[in-house]
Amino acid sequence: MVQSIKFYIFASKVIFFVMKKSLYIIFQLFAVFFSLNAQAQVRFGVTGGLLVNKVNVENPKTMADNYTGWYVGPTLEVGVPGTGIKVDGSVLYTRNGAKFRGLNDTSNIDEASYTHEADYVSIPVNLKLVLGSSRAVAVYVSAGPQFDYVISENDKHDCSVTFSKTQMSFNVGGGVRLLKHLQVGVYYNFPTGHTAKMPEIIENKMWHANAVLFF
Repeated sequence: MVQSIKFYIFASKVIFFVMKKSLYIIFQLFAVFFSLNAQAQVRFGVTGGLLVNKVNVENPKTMADNYTGWYVGPTLEVGVPGTGIKVDGSVLYTRNGAKFRGLNDTSNIDEASYTHEADYVSIPVNLKLVLGSSRAVAVYVSAGPQFDYVISENDKHDCSVTFSKTQMSFNVGGGVRLLKHLQVGVYYNFPTGHTAKMPEIIENKMWHANAVLFF
């Protein structure tokens, strides 16, 4: 009986000790979390840019010309305190498109050209490393996914081209940051799947340049 009482007392002390340490660790984690939130470098800005879209078509009789589009929208950047690591995300209104030549074999149009334009909601999210972030001029590299959703389309000809309503791609690039408020960069964007069919498979890859003004 005495041994049982001693065992329960010992077990109670162990449980109390573990609970006390666990609560301490939890409170410490919450303290670190709220401290990081308080010190996190959160900034808002506006992004605007131009893109050059090069379309690849799996048909030797069809050629694709470059299409120049644009985009604009708000941007949010969150930085990890004491480092040059940052994450930024944007919600962009994008005008993009594609130009083709030599479609007479796959459509009934008279002209040997076809232009497709579309308006997108684009959401790029990038992980960014800024080198020399405390200086007036800094260099950065970034990479991350982009999600696009078509909200409207404009076809200049009734052609049998079916474009994907939702698309996913990746951005890789870099640039410079000036006076901590202006960011200028160049990026390469490549898709993770097919962009359209006509009925040939179509893929588009883009170069784009933008500027971000942070407040």
